[in-house]
Amino acid sequence: MSAYVYIEKDNVVYKSTQLYQYNHVPETKANLDWADLPTIDLSLYGTESGNAELAQTLIEAIRTKGFFYVTNYGISQEEVDTQFSLGQQFYELPLEEKVKYQPDLDAGDYNGYRPAGRRVLSGGIKDKTEVWNMATNDGHITQPLPELLQKNKTLIENFSKDLHDKVLDPLLHLIAIALELPADFFTKLHQWNIHDESHLRYMKYSKFSPEEREKLSDGLWSLGHTDLGTITLLFRQPVAALQIKDHKTGEWKWAKPLDGSLTVNTCDALSFLTGGYIKSTVHRVSAPPKDQEHVDRLGLLYFARPQNDLILKTIGSPVLKRAGFTQNEFEAGNHKVPTMGEFTTLKQTWQQRKGKLVSKRKHTSTTCDICRRRKTRCGGERPTCFACVRNGHSAECSYETQRQAWKRKYSAVDGENSVHRRFINILRSHPEQDVNDILNRLRGGTSADELVRHVESGDLLLELSVAPGIQWRHNPGGLLTIPDLPKTANNPYVKSLIYHIKFGPLTPTRPRPPPAGSLASYNAPYHTAGMISVLLDTCQLDIEATSLDSLFINHLSQLVNYDSSCVPYARPNAALA
Repeated sequence: MSAYVYIEKDNVVYKSTQLYQYNHVPETKANLDWADLPTIDLSLYGTESGNAELAQTLIEAIRTKGFFYVTNYGISQEEVDTQFSLGQQFYELPLEEKVKYQPDLDAGDYNGYRPAGRRVLSGGIKDKTEVWNMATNDGHITQPLPELLQKNKTLIENFSKDLHDKVLDPLLHLIAIALELPADFFTKLHQWNIHDESHLRYMKYSKFSPEEREKLSDGLWSLGHTDLGTITLLFRQPVAALQIKDHKTGEWKWAKPLDGSLTVNTCDALSFLTGGYIKSTVHRVSAPPKDQEHVDRLGLLYFARPQNDLILKTIGSPVLKRAGFTQNEFEAGNHKVPTMGEFTTLKQTWQQRKGKLVSKRKHTSTTCDICRRRKTRCGGERPTCFACVRNGHSAECSYETQRQAWKRKYSAVDGENSVHRRFINILRSHPEQDVNDILNRLRGGTSADELVRHVESGDLLLELSVAPGIQWRHNPGGLLTIPDLPKTANNPYVKSLIYHIKFGPLTPTRPRPPPAGSLASYNAPYHTAGMISVLLDTCQLDIEATSLDSLFINHLSQLVNYDSSCVPYARPNAALA
């Protein structure tokens, strides 16, 4: 491969006519419990018989192991070593230079630099893991880059595209074949020119001192976790540290570095799409064996993820239906199924905050209008801040003046005080029972602003003072022959407004709002449940009758035993029975 690599030395950038030589450390000689992983040889890919054989091998590998090797994938070792070289040179840059490219990690942003020391490991030791992520948008890296990587951006973009075309697409094609889906089913969800969250990563685990290793009680640099995309590609890393959790036994096995290979694992998105048929494999990073604990570990990875607008629901594969995998965790729990973009943001935010030991976010005195509305951290760079560049905003950022900031803050405080004053006045002016109900709502988490709005519009007290009910009536064929006595509201037995049912409107009407300060509407009677039947046509009631009269009990029994369908209707403003 013919390529130039730019090297920084003494603040001068040199154009190297030879590849920066990256030397891999020797493999460990320790006798470790290595995982027995299958191999997918992509030199067999491209023929019908070869694809069928590889698809069967692949689906067995990802269902039983979750990890596998890929060989003969069409990218030279020279090209791979160039990326290792660029990663090593990047981490040799001063820390103050690298942190210029740190995204808002707490908000789930991850493209850029993540410094070491954000997480606490066992024994109270801070981690020594640094991460640099580069994502492509429409085939190009659009995020800000340090000069070293900016001058080699085309080289990095071409390498990422080779991984997409020569490794990712064939593997996705084989998975589609194994699931009896159209051959391009998954490749359509991972198109190079459509924005997703796929990215290339340089990752460095710095060595620990003997004192730190002694305090690291569980010996882990990174706890067990799953990756959130489709599949992850890990280039050969001779420093033994990756451990895989066996699907069946739950035991941890070491992943052996295999010459000229990629180590590949399946991730969350593929598990969701297949309803758990393909599992997302748990893995972790351990401190290396003794003969390698004195060296740093540099990783080169590619994280493949489907397009952001893909809804992560179970796909309609014949294989999945026959095997009974028709729902993922979201669907089985009747939860909203997120898109890939939503899931990425949620999990990245959770991962960045989990186990973190850092100070609170520093207050930024200058924030552009867009970042203020988005409630994201703004560095105040001009003409366009880093956060806006990362989110695709090319226009110049606008910043409010100090006077405008004072006015905005005063208005916010004044508005908050106004709400609190109105809330206190409500508590002072309402009966004790209403006050108790309002305070219970406040203790339950309802904001004062929302309570004030509801009380002032009458909605809240209306809910607290009345209980909705339903009346049922038979099809109104016999209403015209109802005797006179049940028509009156003073009937000692029925006590329901049959007169209003016969001669009044059957559609519910909403009472007009009372004048300001009036509680009249809250005292209005509301209906309860009742039953009206045409059997009342034959009920001859006497004004002096009691509930023990045999005639009344006889007719009541007929009413209860009468099997008829009733239709509901709602009538506000009816008297409580």
